[in-house]
Amino acid sequence: MRQLLLQLVVKREALGTVLRSRSEDIGQSSVNTLSSNLSYNLGVYNNQLRNGGSNTSSYLSLNNVTALREHHVVLDGSLYGIGSGSTGQ
Repeated sequence: MRQLLLQLVVKREALGTVLRSRSEDIGQSSVNTLSSNLSYNLGVYNNQLRNGGSNTSSYLSLNNVTALREHHVVLDGSLYGIGSGSTGQ
């Protein structure tokens, strides 16, 4: 098959905007309080240089999800180069 033709026929009366709360589609939340989850990743990496030296650096990655019922806010970020150091020949 080299081509797929898909046609959707909709009556004009079916077009429009319907406003309704999200809970009507997904049901009531089982938790009505604020909740949060914070995860992190702390790592160190080292690079060996051709001249015999090396440099070491570290990073911290954070991910936070805060929720109130069906509403969620996600914050994600990273810090690089914290605690860096180098040695040379």
